[in-house]
Amino acid sequence: DGARGGGGSSPAAPPPAEYALYTHRAEGLRVLGAEDAVEVRLAAREWEIVVVAPVRAEGEVRWAPLGLLDMLNGGGAVLSSSLALSSPPGEAAATAVVWAAGRIGAFARPAPLEVCVDGSPVRFEYDEGSGLLTVNVAADGAEVEPLELRARWGPPAEEEEEEQQS
Repeated sequence: DGARGGGGSSPAAPPPAEYALYTHRAEGLRVLGAEDAVEVRLAAREWEIVVVAPVRAEGEVRWAPLGLLDMLNGGGAVLSSSLALSSPPGEAAATAVVWAAGRIGAFARPAPLEVCVDGSPVRFEYDEGSGLLTVNVAADGAEVEPLELRARWGPPAEEEEEEQQS
């Protein structure tokens, strides 16, 4: 719509305020503001790969998928990602579609209540200090296909509430 000065295109989304940085060899995670800088010093013949992912924020929840942590270009395995508040209030869900199985990582704050892969709950590890969420997904030997990782925040699921009340 040229009348609004947009030339028919929608306005660009503002850039993220924060970025999650995961260092491959050091296996470290830190979050920096958009204007922050980080210095990486390497000795002769040393190397490091840094995955940089924009942090999405909705309410109190922050989320940035990092990809396959044991691959040199593991950040490239993230095909898509989303974070949304849901109903009832106080609940949020994040998804990341990742190409292939392996050790999948994401920055998450706070710790999610539940993590599912392709709709099935899975065991996950969470580091309170860094916010690193990791899930190990074993390859089933079949063709490589995208996996959907879904993290959920909010009150416990209804079944859990019923079990707690009995």
